[in-house]
Amino acid sequence: AIASAARGAAKTPMFFPHQLGRNLTGVAEGDLHWLPRSVYPYSLGVNESGSLSFALGEESYALEEVAAHLLNFAKELARQAVDGIAVTETILTIPSDATAQQRQALLIAAKIA
Repeated sequence: AIASAARGAAKTPMFFPHQLGRNLTGVAEGDLHWLPRSVYPYSLGVNESGSLSFALGEESYALEEVAAHLLNFAKELARQAVDGIAVTETILTIPSDATAQQRQALLIAAKIA
């Protein structure tokens, strides 16, 4: 993500994993940026499920969808590493200090991917 951010920071979501699983319903829009805008130049919002969403151009992506894109990218890298053999199974590790909501958000991202 950091290499892509050099080409288009506003189109490369970064620094978001600790926000997975958080319910942000009722949080003011100005309080959604946990890093300075110079580091984090995204249009952020809260979707109907209370999850953080990134507005990239005309599209809006829930945090779980962004994580799913990363998982798909990792899957493609794995496929290329084994000469094109399809990746049908994987193990997703979840930090031991993750909350139940964070675990559920990662599982949702895996199902989307």
